[in-house]
Amino acid sequence: MSSDETVASIDAGLAEGLAEGTTEITAVYDGVTSDPVTLTVTTDQVAQVSWWIILAIILGLLAIVALYYAIKRMRGGLQPGQA
Repeated sequence: MSSDETVASIDAGLAEGLAEGTTEITAVYDGVTSDPVTLTVTTDQVAQVSWWIILAIILGLLAIVALYYAIKRMRGGLQPGQA
């Protein structure tokens, strides 16, 4: 668990940095809580996550455009060499 979900969230045991800051991370199992561990998220870590998301969106859009033109060519609406 994260003491500040705006800084980092925990999902399936993995921490994801969401914003710059510090949070305490603890684990709970069978009613027993671990000692807290301090996790510090810096701007560089948050920016790195943002770049991967932006790259994934751009690649997805390019794939959609390529698929659109491929379907249009298959239907005979676009000849090779036309944009």
